Amino acid sequence: MKKLTILTALLAMLLMAFTPLVLAQQTPPSDVPADSGAIPSLVTPAPGSAVGCQNLYGYPTAFCQVNEAGLITLPDGSTAPVFVQPDGTAFLLDEETAILIPTGTSSPPPEDPEDIQYDNAQ
Repeated sequence: MKKLTILTALLAMLLMAFTPLVLAQQTPPSDVPADSGAIPSLVTPAPGSAVGCQNLYGYPTAFCQVNEAGLITLPDGSTAPVFVQPDGTAFLLDEETAILIPTGTSSPPPEDPEDIQYDNAQ
């Protein structure tokens, strides 16, 4: 009976020692508080920069220029804020559903190397 009590006490001490480690592994680290509503790893591009709009315009080399307010022009002529991940993937935020809509990437791979367009205007 004494051995069972000692074994139970040791087991309880081990569980108490490892509980913080297990809980720390279950909670993903975040630089942004969970209730802030902010989306970590997305940034607003600088005015004058261009972001990928391939998904919006259906063209593999489509880019949209960001205006002074941080907005891009959509195919229907309206404007919307754009956010970019560090890898260059651009998103619009649907304000009604709070869903991110991918617009394109900063450097789309060419579908056919012969389709690359050059602007030789002077």
